[in-house]
Amino acid sequence: MYLPPAEVSLIVGMQLTSVTRLEDGLELEFDARESHYLPYLFLRDSCPSSFDPKTNERLFSVAWESSFPVAEDAGIERRKGYNGLVICWKGGGESRFESSWLFKRCQPAETQKDRIPLTGPPRREWGNESMTGKVVSFDWREVTGDDKAQ
Repeated sequence: MYLPPAEVSLIVGMQLTSVTRLEDGLELEFDARESHYLPYLFLRDSCPSSFDPKTNERLFSVAWESSFPVAEDAGIERRKGYNGLVICWKGGGESRFESSWLFKRCQPAETQKDRIPLTGPPRREWGNESMTGKVVSFDWREVTGDDKAQ
């Protein structure tokens, strides 16, 4: 849900006050003094610039990348009536999120060992090694020259 910047500052508990980069995500603290965690994978895939503003067509997906996203830098952007997060990604790209949007999607910060990693299944290249001898093939010249095959 989009909240105009003027409304964001009126909501108690929504102001982002601290950002800490972790190995797999960001720890965010809001003015309610609670720490919350959001993984890089979620943040990069949810970036507003990943979608066309008119058609909502996906323009970027983490599934298209060869490695998982990692923040090169992250900080708080403050200006009159606005409080939000800015992330600069390794490999290029920048994401901006309003603090109210982040607050609604945060999970309580837990210890590193208790957190479920969001890495997805291991990547496998799909080749023909598992199909060798299983795919039926025909010689095109033999098939087109044989009247019985047509």
